[in-house]
Amino acid sequence: MIDLSALRAWADATLTNARLGIAVSGGGDSLALLRLLAVELGRPAEVATVDHGLREGSAQEAAGVAKFCADLGLSHATLTVDLLAGPNLQARARDARFAALADWAKDRGLSQVALGHTQDDQAETFLLRLARGSGVVGLAAMAPVAHHHGVTWLRPLLGTSRADLREYLRSSGTQWIDDPSNEDPSFARIRLRQAAPDLAALGLTPDNLGATAHRMAGSAQALDWLVDRAWAACGQTVLGCASLDLGALADFPVDTQTRLFAQLIQGIGGAIYPPRFDSLRAFMDHAQGATLGGVQSHRDGVHLWLFREPVAVQDVHAVGAAPWDGRWNYDGADPSHTVAALGSQGQAALRSSLPDLPFAARCSLPGLWQGDALLAGPGQAALIRPVRHSSFGH
Repeated sequence: MIDLSALRAWADATLTNARLGIAVSGGGDSLALLRLLAVELGRPAEVATVDHGLREGSAQEAAGVAKFCADLGLSHATLTVDLLAGPNLQARARDARFAALADWAKDRGLSQVALGHTQDDQAETFLLRLARGSGVVGLAAMAPVAHHHGVTWLRPLLGTSRADLREYLRSSGTQWIDDPSNEDPSFARIRLRQAAPDLAALGLTPDNLGATAHRMAGSAQALDWLVDRAWAACGQTVLGCASLDLGALADFPVDTQTRLFAQLIQGIGGAIYPPRFDSLRAFMDHAQGATLGGVQSHRDGVHLWLFREPVAVQDVHAVGAAPWDGRWNYDGADPSHTVAALGSQGQAALRSSLPDLPFAARCSLPGLWQGDALLAGPGQAALIRPVRHSSFGH
């Protein structure tokens, strides 16, 4: 049973813009989300479908969603992405999907995009992360509100079962598409889905697992509060680089230290997700000159610097007002100007005007260039980087 009054209350409290973006694949979950928000609640919306081109019929399915939207008088766009065959296909498809949807949303002036993840998806994600040995933050699974790629992602159906959504579609006479890959046991998520009846018999129902994930999310908030206390006691930022007083940090529990490193690496490197625990611990244990997630470290006595890895930005360029490396903004639109890394040449030219940072950190900072001529450094020309701790993480 769909509780429309609860969904309406959620929409009134959460939706901030006149128009909402909705990601619709053509499957039952996302089609139900579209009908609920745009038809039942009457919310103005624009719709996008991502076609990964990984199987026959995907283009026709996207066309079917386009027709469905046209019948409702809604704007629709099909976003195509190219993926190479290889390992981690589902993860790479997910990342490409988010990137394509974010570009579409920003181009359309949509700050919020709704996703059709359900209570069943939440339970499956919880079990997948449990199998990987995830901690509290990982077991919090999917957040109802997330911020990355410059967009706010909303998941209003995390408390609703897949079965209830399909019953709702049947009652409205709406047909949906079942993705054949949802029956492919080569994917761990699908094996979990197929094992759901046996798990439910043991009490591991989507409802119970979702409740546990929700409680984990509350615990994660408490742990983040402690991380904030650690940052206030031992950290500072300088031009988007982070400095940690390792002596002061040692007074905090190891788990808190690990979470702080994870948030800093995620924020400085611009990743959607924090690094894996094993990689993170190895980085912390060998922090002098270590690299992880596009972030490099440098130890100077009791202080440890974390900054963007120079090689990760050496070929990154932004023209006009486009953000550089997804982190720095330039308040200007001269098409002859380019924002690019200072490199050794640029940092040498600006050495006297730059803060006392490690050499590699200075090289990874942005400069404003006109051809080969350096016009300004990161402290000039309105090259802006948010540096508060709360800007790290997603």
